[in-house]
Amino acid sequence: MLFEGNFSFNAESDSTHGNSIYMTFFRNDLTGFRTPFRSLGGTNYDDTKGCCGLLRAASPHTYSYWFSFLGNVLGTQGKMNGWVYEDNGGPNRFPNPAIFALGWMDIAPQGTDPKVPPSTIRNGNYDYVTNSIKWAPDDTAHTLPNSLYLTSAPDFFSGYTWPWVDPINGTVHTLPAKARYDAGTP
Repeated sequence: MLFEGNFSFNAESDSTHGNSIYMTFFRNDLTGFRTPFRSLGGTNYDDTKGCCGLLRAASPHTYSYWFSFLGNVLGTQGKMNGWVYEDNGGPNRFPNPAIFALGWMDIAPQGTDPKVPPSTIRNGNYDYVTNSIKWAPDDTAHTLPNSLYLTSAPDFFSGYTWPWVDPINGTVHTLPAKARYDAGTP
């Protein structure tokens, strides 16, 4: 399953509904923070204030194997104080705010699945905790294609930079769909 060119607060799975395998996240902007919102009960939530549960950018939970994170921009510039690059949680605790929370269990009793981290492929991702791009140790080419399935920019990118996520220095350009949404013309 390929998730390419998306804007989201995180990429994850959950163990409540069973396992997930073979997910690939390529050239996505995964901020780690939900957009502030008001719940149906009327409570205001704003993740940037550290109020609202586990903060993470990429987190395959327990029983989620062979996930690939390639060429993504992870986190939000200037908002990662208190975050760590990776924290998988542990007995009776959720992970700290982390770019990667690999293998944590989201239901009581909290714990971790030690098979998730070694089965997760991470290559060419830029993160705002270390302010750098991390390449896999065996990747000496340090190149990423523009897309894993397109040969050229889609028509709706006319006038916009494509690909819109550039992990080389953490640059995120304008996503046309988000620009239309923000302008009130979806």
